[in-house]
Amino acid sequence: VTILSYEISPSAGDVDLSGRYESFTADVNGDFRIRWVAYGTNSTYINSWDVDNIRVSTLPKLTYVNIESSNEDPSTAYEGTYIWLNFTTDTEFSFDPYVQINGNPCNIDNLGYSNWVAYYTVQESDPDGPLQFTIDFTDINGIEGKTVKETTDESTVIVDNSDPPSFTVGAVTAAGGTVVSEIWNSTNTEIQLEVNIPEDSAVTSFSYTIGNSLLFDGMDDEVTISGITDYQATDALTIEAWIKPNSWSDFDGILNYAKDQGPSKAGFGFVYFATGWRFFLKTTTNSIDYISMAEVSTPSGQWTHLAATYDGEKVRIYRNGSAIDSTDAMGDIQW
Repeated sequence: VTILSYEISPSAGDVDLSGRYESFTADVNGDFRIRWVAYGTNSTYINSWDVDNIRVSTLPKLTYVNIESSNEDPSTAYEGTYIWLNFTTDTEFSFDPYVQINGNPCNIDNLGYSNWVAYYTVQESDPDGPLQFTIDFTDINGIEGKTVKETTDESTVIVDNSDPPSFTVGAVTAAGGTVVSEIWNSTNTEIQLEVNIPEDSAVTSFSYTIGNSLLFDGMDDEVTISGITDYQATDALTIEAWIKPNSWSDFDGILNYAKDQGPSKAGFGFVYFATGWRFFLKTTTNSIDYISMAEVSTPSGQWTHLAATYDGEKVRIYRNGSAIDSTDAMGDIQW
């Protein structure tokens, strides 16, 4: 997993790199190795390499996760149904885990050491379909575990808050005793009513289709979306994307609606330069300087969520939901 790189130009003179800290999560099935590569005309004359403060930690994890409802069938729910999300951890937590169900924070109880339960009551606003949840937690050493979004035993709770669709009534027949067409009386022993009951509208599961991402060869692959005025934000915007880069080089871009041709500069977009992905933004008052742009690094071969925001005063860049860097910017976006 490539996690960090520096670039120094020949005209930089004496260079004294300040300390820099990066943390990444990786699945390791074999040996764990750290290596680095130096290249360039004078790379063999580097006096020394100092590598310190390296810490490899095992992430805490949940060993058991189950969700159920208070109904006779614990996999079904509707407005007012009580929900229990039970989970067990392999370590102690420094504070209570943070649990959301359908985007709503839940009350938490510790049932003893490593056993926890989160409570939720199905609301009228909850959509039909499986209840979605997230569990975030940190162990006593301050190490954050991966956000948990699935159960370990394949349990699920399906919400059905919608009324059944309209149905039609067919023939009514009586049988037994004295049968009089279309009339039921005390001598009839059976009445038959034909009703066409349609399928319920509740979603029972979410099936994700493999292949909902685009793979670019890095040479001539691209997706072009025609520019329209609706895309031309003025003094505020949010851009986000899931990326899984295998390699990168200077001025590679992601989701660019930008122009940088000599004196003509405009728009916004993610662009790689020197040591990481930077957020290019041209406003009516700022100047373009790639080194000073808000920057974030990403591992190779691993899905990472990037986001950038502009509020008319500052550009902020996020990785996997955490704010990483920011830079000042003022004015409307230049088009």
